[in-house]
Amino acid sequence: MERAGVNRSEVFISSSVRSRPYQYKTKQIRGKTVTKKYNRTPTKAEILAHAPVLDYEIAHAEPDILVTLGKIGWERVTGSKEKITEAAGKLVEQPIQQLKSLGEDSFIFSEKIYRIFPTYHPASVFYNPGLRPVIEEHAYKIRELLHR
Repeated sequence: MERAGVNRSEVFISSSVRSRPYQYKTKQIRGKTVTKKYNRTPTKAEILAHAPVLDYEIAHAEPDILVTLGKIGWERVTGSKEKITEAAGKLVEQPIQQLKSLGEDSFIFSEKIYRIFPTYHPASVFYNPGLRPVIEEHAYKIRELLHR
């Protein structure tokens, strides 16, 4: 975003889940048993548990545009099952998902229409370096959308 000329004061960064979900795997490395921590996709229960915080932040930040990073952010905000590879880089205008009410385990759609711009999660370049120029191009599009 910085490279594209988007000032940090113009954006508010949040997450669907406040703590990184891990999974532990035990492997044999050079004859020793080693347990390592790896990232994993958050569960539906974890996303629901953190939903009130994200809903509150969006409501109070009153964003000009919501930029979702990766599949989890895209699905959480829009409810869409469209693959991130198909959605990325395309601005959509629609209601967003919000927790129905505290203690509920389902979402409803907001009355307000939001501008939503899905892109790849920045960490995706570690697994697919070819996405770096695409993500950078998306950052320039975000700058254009913010400065309209």
